[in-house]
Amino acid sequence: MASLVQQMRRMRNRQSFWAWVFMAPGILYFMVFLIIPLVAATYVSFTNWDILTPPKWVGLKNYAELLQNQTMRRAILNTFYYAAVTIPVTISLGLLIALALNRSFFGRTVYRIVYYLPVVISAAATALLWIWIFQSQVGLLNHVLRSLSLPTQSWLVSPLYAMPVIMWTGIWQSLGWSVVVFLAGLQNIPEMYYEAGKIDGANTRQLFRHITWPLLAPTTLFVFVILIIGSMQVFGTVLIMTDGGPLNSTTVIVHQVYINAFQYLRMGYASAMGMILFLFILVLALTNLRIFGRSTEN
Repeated sequence: MASLVQQMRRMRNRQSFWAWVFMAPGILYFMVFLIIPLVAATYVSFTNWDILTPPKWVGLKNYAELLQNQTMRRAILNTFYYAAVTIPVTISLGLLIALALNRSFFGRTVYRIVYYLPVVISAAATALLWIWIFQSQVGLLNHVLRSLSLPTQSWLVSPLYAMPVIMWTGIWQSLGWSVVVFLAGLQNIPEMYYEAGKIDGANTRQLFRHITWPLLAPTTLFVFVILIIGSMQVFGTVLIMTDGGPLNSTTVIVHQVYINAFQYLRMGYASAMGMILFLFILVLALTNLRIFGRSTEN
């Protein structure tokens, strides 16, 4: 009996050993690229550091300055404005397109590929493409407007239109990912539910309301949280298309982090901005998981 217990104990030890071996790369990646940088950024946010000289501890001075910085306030408002518009539009369009692509029709695979292509295009290439379209003088959109005898617009240099252009670019780039995720969620819904609903006399709208939408709740929650994280970190298209202008109408939090860190070498101040952004994302993500997660479980 004792030998059997020892054999089982050795077996559990071997299993635990190999479990840690296989988890080690993931844990190492998590520590090196997430935990250590987060701890370092937290420390730097309480210092005055320009890379060239040792960091000097300044306490909450960087955070106090952030509260009085008008440009940072504008960047926060622009970031939330961008998220408030792009997330609902991306989710709505993604779900509608996924519903259409979930049906059988000729060329369905081609359409699925076409909708996903913007996701694999880099932010720089995407920004350059839409700059060419929205450029004031030789842009494709203004060329079409001229040919129709319609007034042209200075899309990227107008405080009124610049942010909507950035939003449209973000929606275009993330829409394909939303479509694919919703499509996967739709294909996981058992067909027998729809058959039972049709037998009971439910129409298309009733099938969507009482079957599709409730069963897509976990998928919608996942898409929503990921889009929150992505929209709060928008940067590449802003930097290339407008560089935060005109008149700071398109500057966002990450853009301000970049400017202060790599142009002004204010690493401590930029790290404080990064910590504020981290807290925004954390609070928003946890709030949505808590609120919508309960309804998903129910």
